[in-house]
Amino acid sequence: MSSPLFTIIIPTHNRAERLSVAVESVLAQKNEDWELLIIDDGSTDNTRSVAESFTDQRIRYHYQENRQLNGARNTGVRLATGRYIGFLDDDDLFKPDHLSVLESGMATDNFKSDIYRSGELLQGGGKTTWVPNYENGPDILRQYWEKVTGMFGMVFRADLMKANIFDESHLLLDDFLWLNRILIQASLYQVEAYTAIVNLHPEQRSATYVNEELLRQNVERLAEAYNFPGVSERVNYRFYHKQVLHQYMHCCRVLCRGGKNYRAMKIWKEGISYASASDWRNVSRTFVMISTGK
Repeated sequence: MSSPLFTIIIPTHNRAERLSVAVESVLAQKNEDWELLIIDDGSTDNTRSVAESFTDQRIRYHYQENRQLNGARNTGVRLATGRYIGFLDDDDLFKPDHLSVLESGMATDNFKSDIYRSGELLQGGGKTTWVPNYENGPDILRQYWEKVTGMFGMVFRADLMKANIFDESHLLLDDFLWLNRILIQASLYQVEAYTAIVNLHPEQRSATYVNEELLRQNVERLAEAYNFPGVSERVNYRFYHKQVLHQYMHCCRVLCRGGKNYRAMKIWKEGISYASASDWRNVSRTFVMISTGK
């Protein structure tokens, strides 16, 4: 049996009520050359029954004792047989042409790149935000620091993934640090179409794993990433400040949603020292949210 072009990995933990939508978005793909691995990271709800209700032979379910997100990712990478590996969170989804668009990009690029990325949409609260795409040509590592993006919508050469497993001792900013290391030497090709959809909701990992102590840890880890050999020579220091500011403003918004406006304002005042002129829209919107509670 030949290897599929794509392996899609869904790490999941106690999200049975959301999992079906993610799985169905893979089943709806126009490109059928894929396998889907559902890695159940120690769920105690009915995740198993939801996963096993799908009978498509391209879907495999694997249960393991809880090892957190990176442990589930590593298991998925180990079990993957596809030539390219991508990840889908259990609360997000792909448009039906996602894999077709990526394969078309690969053909246009003559399969020369290590990573292929489609555009990413953020949806929630009745709003849609288009996450900035990269430009093909200019230094991708620099663009990665300049734009606030994640690894969703990307597929990676399988050998690259298997040789660079995730650090299971890391929980926060794990995507950022891992991809920072990869992009020092790997190439990325950006496809223009927006086909990966992030659903914004209060139970998101990025919304629940945030407080002032964790903010300090994130800032330290960003410094670690920027000081990684080969990064500071290619990435302007102001982009490091931009990423630190993003962490501060995100923490402010989470505190504000929890009714902790006084603490949010304190963090806001501390964070604006990292802002440049181009950041003031983000800073001002966060200030308005804290001031009005909306």
